[in-house]
Amino acid sequence: MFLSNFSVKKPIATLVLVIGMMAMGLLALHRLRVNQSPDVQIPVLVVNIPYPGASPETSERELVDRLEKQMQSITGVTEAMRMRTRAARRSCCSSTSSAT
Repeated sequence: MFLSNFSVKKPIATLVLVIGMMAMGLLALHRLRVNQSPDVQIPVLVVNIPYPGASPETSERELVDRLEKQMQSITGVTEAMRMRTRAARRSCCSSTSSAT
């Protein structure tokens, strides 16, 4: 009751008080340091295996399948991806695993 009676009896003081609180809030908001995109490093392991002279299918059968099985046995590995490319008569297989 005291606050409502004071607000009705002295509207200018109430208005000055509200404006002062808004100004302090805007000042605090301006000084608040918040990153829009914080620096987060996702743990990722990338393994590149060059196997010159072999086709992507051969290198996948000989190397990547075995390596992928070993990587999946590591605790904390949640995803394993593989990519294969052929550039300048060279096969390159990548196995990427992300652990959380």
